[in-house]
Amino acid sequence: METPLKALPIKRLSNIVKISACYGHFLALERADTEPVAQWPPAKVIEWFNSIGLGESCNVIRYQKISGAVIMTADDDFLADTLGIL
Repeated sequence: METPLKALPIKRLSNIVKISACYGHFLALERADTEPVAQWPPAKVIEWFNSIGLGESCNVIRYQKISGAVIMTADDDFLADTLGIL
């Protein structure tokens, strides 16, 4: 039995690697280019901080080699004392 779903190629969805669906109208998309934050090297953390308007913290991130794993475990004290984010 075929499902009534048809996939159409859409350029902005070109990096989707898996689509799951059932008759309960559930749809899940999995992207191939998504890397877990905990695996980000300092360069990726710097890129993200710049994109969210926190570029003033990038020199500290670069100098102390702060990775995504460190950002994931950061508490308010770390953000304020180390990165200067209040």
